Amino acid sequence: MEWFSETFHLAYRQSWAISHALQTLGESLRGTSLKAILSAIVLMIQTFNFMVFQTPLPATGQTLDLSGYSLVFSDEFDADTLNTDVWRYRSVGARRAGFDAPSQVSLHDGVMEITAEYLKDGEYGEGWYTGNISLLQWYTRGYFEIRCKCADGGCFWSAFWLQSASSYNHEISAGGPGGAEIDIFEAMNGEDRLPVKHNAVTSTIHCNGWDE
Repeated sequence: MEWFSETFHLAYRQSWAISHALQTLGESLRGTSLKAILSAIVLMIQTFNFMVFQTPLPATGQTLDLSGYSLVFSDEFDADTLNTDVWRYRSVGARRAGFDAPSQVSLHDGVMEITAEYLKDGEYGEGWYTGNISLLQWYTRGYFEIRCKCADGGCFWSAFWLQSASSYNHEISAGGPGGAEIDIFEAMNGEDRLPVKHNAVTSTIHCNGWDE
């Protein structure tokens, strides 16, 4: 499995998914349930098609029941500028390998666009510029939805996530109940990866702190 992951430049989560699928298939073949065996075979076919032919993996599991929910916030970005009464620029200035700047966030025709580009004359100096925003209002629970297009290649990193104040504190997070980061999706389109990476997203929950 290690050779396979290194050869195809798989992320840890991709390697784990394939390993889990193989394990499920092996356990099903040793069992007596025809449904389990067929399900495992279908899972392997889907994984193979995803890796080789870039076909999407269909959603599985129960349909989300939204009865009883009520809408408390929405934004269709139909203004000329970002509504800073409800949104904030999550970071401004130097960050990681570049800079975050409000000027990289724009609204037009009912779309918010976050642009990533290399600027020689940027307001904080020469380098890569992008932007990110977050809500001012914090929510303890609920259902969150977005409709968007992710960056197409170019090593850009599109993401939509939830983050509590104590996601990375081991004692407070306590495995998640006291705080977690829920990455609804991340699209990490690195050019040094296989082309299949350019049409994929990952979902992750970070909890229990970073220590050890």
